[in-house]
Amino acid sequence: GDNPELEPFVSAPNDLEPEGGECNETHPCPFTQFPAYKLNGEQLCDNGNTTCDSGDFGLDQYEGVWFSGGRDDWLDAGNFSVEVTIVDPATTEFFYFCHIHNQMSGRIKVLNATTGAQLDATDKVPIPYAYNQPDSFESSCGTFNVSQFVGSDACKDKTFLCGDDSNDEFGQCMNAIDCAMHEEMRVSLDNDPTVIFMHQMIAHHRNAV
Repeated sequence: GDNPELEPFVSAPNDLEPEGGECNETHPCPFTQFPAYKLNGEQLCDNGNTTCDSGDFGLDQYEGVWFSGGRDDWLDAGNFSVEVTIVDPATTEFFYFCHIHNQMSGRIKVLNATTGAQLDATDKVPIPYAYNQPDSFESSCGTFNVSQFVGSDACKDKTFLCGDDSNDEFGQCMNAIDCAMHEEMRVSLDNDPTVIFMHQMIAHHRNAV
């Protein structure tokens, strides 16, 4: 209950508490404001029961299927979904974010249930960083921030792929990604081995993904 998140026992941000606050007898929080984590349309509960209370809203089970078995188990389980009931008619947008990966977030606009139009197209809350916009090459590769490494002088003497098909569309994508990883793993030496490891592995894993 320490984070301004839509989770049990934490209120939504409001005028008096811009970051939300803990729910209590004098400051109740409606259960419907919490995300409903569902599998095949059925509410998931952390205790494994079909009836949920305000302290048991299914996030651990929702994430648990992925972390315990991986993508295949996740797909085999069925249709996962997250539902949020908007209880304040003045709410026109809200946000999702990953509590593990920095800047993995996004804005969700609330739509009119009848027309499907945005209740308010104006962004009320600014996001303090810009999202990467992939160009056509990056979109074809399913990635971003790699176009500058296509035919880059930094990698002109490097061979990342061998074979006759190394310059087809997929090969061009892989060469650009490999060049990006090669360049971004070039870091300054630090006396702390952990710092070096983190600086290089972030670039390595980001490009691998």
